[in-house]
Amino acid sequence: MGSKSFKPEHACGPGLFILTATIIMLSLLQAMFLGILQGVAEWLPISSTGHLAIAQHYMAIQAPVAFDVMLHIATLVVVIWYMRKEIAAILKALCKRDFKSPPGRMLTFVIIGSIPTAAIGLAFRSLFEAMFASMAAIGAALLVTAAILVASSLGKGTRQLDGKRAFLTGIAQGVAVAPGVSRSGATIGIAMASGAAREEAIRLSFLLAIPAIAGAMLLEAGSLAASGIAAEAMAAGFIASLAAGWLSLKALVKLVAKGRMAWFAVYCIGLGMLLLLF
Repeated sequence: MGSKSFKPEHACGPGLFILTATIIMLSLLQAMFLGILQGVAEWLPISSTGHLAIAQHYMAIQAPVAFDVMLHIATLVVVIWYMRKEIAAILKALCKRDFKSPPGRMLTFVIIGSIPTAAIGLAFRSLFEAMFASMAAIGAALLVTAAILVASSLGKGTRQLDGKRAFLTGIAQGVAVAPGVSRSGATIGIAMASGAAREEAIRLSFLLAIPAIAGAMLLEAGSLAASGIAAEAMAAGFIASLAAGWLSLKALVKLVAKGRMAWFAVYCIGLGMLLLLF
């Protein structure tokens, strides 16, 4: 999940008037569209942050950070519900201090993977935020996503997860903070490219998403108290993101199982080239 903080110069003067007017003009239809876009692109390997930035750029709107946070809360709810049995097993293993069972080992892999994610996200936060204003940068990032998706099809996909693969997947998730680099595509793609089985790659990707999205939301938690956006628009975006996220997550699982995730590379290349050229 990317972050797009408001700059200090937008906090007063004409900038405040423009920002306030923009927020008021965010209609229910626009909120629902952005919610659907977030839900679909969060799990399908096409980058939700990239698509939200593109949509807001060409629709000439600037949704507040709080709105983006609400959309990501919806997708967080989706993945927690989908992985609820796995999460319960991991918590049980944690309580027993059992790190040798499959759930205990998975907890270890999530911790290992979360370390580089947090380090990269915090170290390059300013750079990633700046990318939201550049359609060319997002286009280039989409090409990176396409390359990862192609690489994912080259992995043998028969090996079990280990600390090394978990760490590489965590690095991929950290890089995916950049708008245009798909989090699901990068994590599942790199895990598969390193030889991890498809089912293991999906499980690790989904579980890594939970602390990553939750951590990003905590960084922007203060914005929820002063969003300036109508409650109806927030609710519409949340529900749309929740429904679309559930459908797209289930679709992703089926696509990966059938070895078709790399198909999205064509879409990412096409959109990426358009953004670079125009």
